Amino acid sequence: MPENYTPAAAATGTWTEEEIRHQPRAWIRSLTNIDALRSALNNFLEPLLRKENLRVILTGAGTSAFIGDIIAPWLASHTGKNFSAVPTTDLVTNPMDYLNPAHPLLLISFGRSGNSPESVAAVELANHFVRE
Repeated sequence: MPENYTPAAAATGTWTEEEIRHQPRAWIRSLTNIDALRSALNNFLEPLLRKENLRVILTGAGTSAFIGDIIAPWLASHTGKNFSAVPTTDLVTNPMDYLNPAHPLLLISFGRSGNSPESVAAVELANHFVRE
């Protein structure tokens, strides 16, 4: 099956369809980028992942939140760590439902621009409420 397969019957010519068709190429590009940075990522993540009671929150808005939904279960099962996906809208509106000041936190924010208002607010709230 080609990497951008979409049944012809579903062709609508809409922006949404184009976004959906773009996903396989975007994922492949992302994996290529991750592979290129693997050594640096490992050096950054290894000491963090050794922390006791570490919570890892994968966050984003819209399709960026969906990334966390997709990979959190796999990451949790392969690392034994507490990974969860929390949309930025939930995190920003109810931070104490997700942020525990007593436990270390690694917040990973996904987004196209990297600096959407919700993403920036999520990071600021995490920095404010969680010391480590």
